[in-house]
Amino acid sequence: MSFTEKELREYPFAVDSVLVTENMMNFLTLPRLVRTIAIWSGGGFNVSYLRDIAWLKSKQFFYWGDIDAQGFQILSQCRGYFPNTVSVMMERETLESFPSGSGTLARELALTNLTEEELLTYKKVVMDNLRLEQEKIMQKFAEERISRLFASSGKSI
Repeated sequence: MSFTEKELREYPFAVDSVLVTENMMNFLTLPRLVRTIAIWSGGGFNVSYLRDIAWLKSKQFFYWGDIDAQGFQILSQCRGYFPNTVSVMMERETLESFPSGSGTLARELALTNLTEEELLTYKKVVMDNLRLEQEKIMQKFAEERISRLFASSGKSI
């Protein structure tokens, strides 16, 4: 089922969780998640349109972006809007599990809304100019990680 931004804004969906993905392909291949709404951000820094949707603030929020400087900046931005945001596959283990390419050169910014582990991974990505796009993560790995994440947060899949 799909819906417009206006429908998302006006209709408080009966869900417990919201999972936002940066990339369309990953959004389309997500496993079925019980009582969860998945949202494709529209790519890049477009998550700002979600910040004023009041009913989202009471939901468990998950964000899955690319492991690159911009992905962590977007994660920090999301957590500024939704403090309970949990990152999905945006840590060192995922980065080291798949071949990464070169990212867009970026200088390190003070991202105040990252966890300690996310911040260490962000610094590594910036220092070594790395980029692991979501689409480069094997589907089986992604499904297992999402399943484990939702199980550990008390959500069913």
